[in-house]
Amino acid sequence: MTAEFSGADFDQALDGERLLTQISRIWSFMQSGNASTLKEIAAATNAPASSVSAQLRNLRKPEFGGHTILRDGMYASGIHSYWLVPARHADGSLVGLLNGKRSTGDRTDRCKHCSGSGRQAERTDLQVQS
Repeated sequence: MTAEFSGADFDQALDGERLLTQISRIWSFMQSGNASTLKEIAAATNAPASSVSAQLRNLRKPEFGGHTILRDGMYASGIHSYWLVPARHADGSLVGLLNGKRSTGDRTDRCKHCSGSGRQAERTDLQVQS
């Protein structure tokens, strides 16, 4: 599995495995659907809070599944809570961590809905409540 990270300072040989491991831990933690602060996510995944913030942004990108990361309003202390709403295919199956892949247990398989098409999965489960 290869990550599709990028950036001016990104070096696949130096950073690829570390960042993929980090985003995988954050993805696994966030799948609970519970709201968590950056500090809570960082503690649970052994990642710096700034890296957690960057990886939550990555999870929104199409190449990482195009998932929805919701943010709760600012509390008096200025702390936000975040939670994941995983993208789903039209048949209800979850879009995996990387675009075009489907999560099945502890491994990731090619997804028949996205495989090679470059198209985005439909979000059929997102309902915003006020």
